[in-house]
Amino acid sequence: MTFENATTAQRYRTAWWCKLRLFGWLLFGLLATIALFPWLRPSQRARLRSFWARRILAALDVELVVTGAIHPGALVVANHISWLDIPVLMAVAPMRFVAKSEVRRWPVLGWLAAQHGTIFLARGSKHHAATIGKTLTAALQNGETVALFPEGTTTDGTTLRSFHSALLSSAVHANAPVQPVALSYHRADGTPTTAAAFVGAMTFWDTLENLLAARPLTARVQLLSPLTGNDRKTLTRNAEQAIRAALAHAQEEAA
Repeated sequence: MTFENATTAQRYRTAWWCKLRLFGWLLFGLLATIALFPWLRPSQRARLRSFWARRILAALDVELVVTGAIHPGALVVANHISWLDIPVLMAVAPMRFVAKSEVRRWPVLGWLAAQHGTIFLARGSKHHAATIGKTLTAALQNGETVALFPEGTTTDGTTLRSFHSALLSSAVHANAPVQPVALSYHRADGTPTTAAAFVGAMTFWDTLENLLAARPLTARVQLLSPLTGNDRKTLTRNAEQAIRAALAHAQEEAA
């Protein structure tokens, strides 16, 4: 066997080991949610969620690098690249998420998301968006940190779509800050990669295979300065500009 073939075989075996670890930790999350969460205090649940998310990242050979500090009780707005964004942000700090209603129908993962407080949004429905906005406002007034992806869809990380402003009105109504967060994924040499992308007709499995083929990877989370204001469109524009600038700076550093 040549060195190249041996290396390929080793990476193949390692990829299967990564998959086994991933599904082992998914099973752990499922069992913990069923058996442990009903008996735990909110602070204990938060610590367990963070631990679980970090184990998911470790199983995928993804290192987490965080700059800045989370602002508890903020409406977190981030660019959206992948389903991997969720465990990445969960590993940073306790927070609830806003997700498209289709996620609720995903086997196992959809149920887990619902049990952990995800707020599901039916895209294209103004009436439902108004209802969700009230739910977000109540959560923020209660001091919870809530994360949403205002692009409304995913990209491969090389572009940033215009942000939708509707749900940011919840921060105005709750008098809560908006914290922009810039997410990016990088190879071991620091160069940006699209391996984590979950776009178009791609499936969960497609992204998983790409992640394992490109590992090890680094997930960079830039927690930017919180924004305040009483106009949702201005907040949206400022958050988008902050994230766009942070991503551009990260690409310049990697060049």
